[in-house]
Amino acid sequence: MKEAKEQPDLLKQKALIFIVLLGIVSLLADMTYEGARSITGPYLAILGSSALVVGLVAGLGELLGYSLRLISGYLTDRTRKYWALTILGYAVNLLAVPLLALAGSWQQS
Repeated sequence: MKEAKEQPDLLKQKALIFIVLLGIVSLLADMTYEGARSITGPYLAILGSSALVVGLVAGLGELLGYSLRLISGYLTDRTRKYWALTILGYAVNLLAVPLLALAGSWQQS
């Protein structure tokens, strides 16, 4: 009878560890994303873009970001593949921000 009680406690402990680890992943992803977003203007200027281009790229980036949130939310509701889209989102963030370092001109970023 004691084993039956230990199993739910173990599941609760594993669930808590999972939630804390996912929170840490989310924190690190947000730090990376927000850090990259905050240097977009100066980085584009270093690559030779004008203020107009910086404004357009920043605005277009915001538009695309919100559009992707709308689309991914709809897809998630329709497919019920919550974890697949969550992992895909973190993977895109993991790859996209470091790839900015490879841009040789503002047109490539």
